[in-house]
Amino acid sequence: MGCTNVWSSNLVEEFRKLNNCLNDYRVVSFDTEFPGFLVSSPRDCGDVRRYADLKCNVDAMNMLQLGLTPSNMEGEIGGTWQFNFFFSRDLHVYSQDSIVFLEKSGIDFVRLETDGIDLQEFSTLFTALLSRHRDLLWVNFHGLYDLGYLVKLLSNDLLPESITDFTRLIGECFGSMVDVKYMARLCNGLLEGELSLEKLANILGVERVGGAHQAGSDSSLTCLVFNNILMTYNEIQPAEYLGHLYSIQSRICRSQQQQQPLVHFQPPPNTLARVQLPRNIVCFRAVPRPTVPIFCSPYGMRRVQMKPVHTVHRLLF
Repeated sequence: MGCTNVWSSNLVEEFRKLNNCLNDYRVVSFDTEFPGFLVSSPRDCGDVRRYADLKCNVDAMNMLQLGLTPSNMEGEIGGTWQFNFFFSRDLHVYSQDSIVFLEKSGIDFVRLETDGIDLQEFSTLFTALLSRHRDLLWVNFHGLYDLGYLVKLLSNDLLPESITDFTRLIGECFGSMVDVKYMARLCNGLLEGELSLEKLANILGVERVGGAHQAGSDSSLTCLVFNNILMTYNEIQPAEYLGHLYSIQSRICRSQQQQQPLVHFQPPPNTLARVQLPRNIVCFRAVPRPTVPIFCSPYGMRRVQMKPVHTVHRLLF
């Protein structure tokens, strides 16, 4: 089954299809693409440092794509949707090397600027979708940053100050979560999870549909790998991997109030968060909108008053 590319022009129509699909396909594999890293975490660092770096990166940048692939526990796939978000090299922070790499991988940066989905509009639709479908199983591969961008999207705010609050929010927003890279740690012959999604797929004999480093294709491959592991390594129990993310010790706990409305934080009106970047980071922003200089400590941030940029006119439900 192919991947449906979703842009501003077909957003509502495809959300309706996705909503209907989730009635029968309750396992959702997901992946994001984002414009690189401003700071990198040492491989052996602890949760506090890793989360501080995550927060610095995610607070400063926006995701480019989100891939969603719903399936069922029998491995049948209901479809793949790739949502393409508005991005402008004149307006947004990014890593130049990452943009060049993603462009070579097939991401259409010209169309992202002309037909990309407004993140606030998508957040409204996605929040309604999650409120409607509360008992999904969410599957990722090494998904710490994917979840960072999704929590930022849903809360419409900066990431929480602590990793404990971050994992709590993930549980409230998504419920049950599986990280396939962590899951691979529990399986003999999978190099204790120390491998890429592509290498894991090759070991398992799973073939990719589409190109690598695009969110739709990566979410589809994550789905296929997850189903293959479930069938091949049926001795591992869900309690061993549910709620664990590969790169942090803190565990995601399913909310005890899953029937309550989805947590949705609203920042003060006319407020836009600006994050401070380390001095040795090269990033690019133009100034067609009113801005103030970014200046504070590497992991600090401040708010500045800005005029609202987008207004949501369409609702799905």
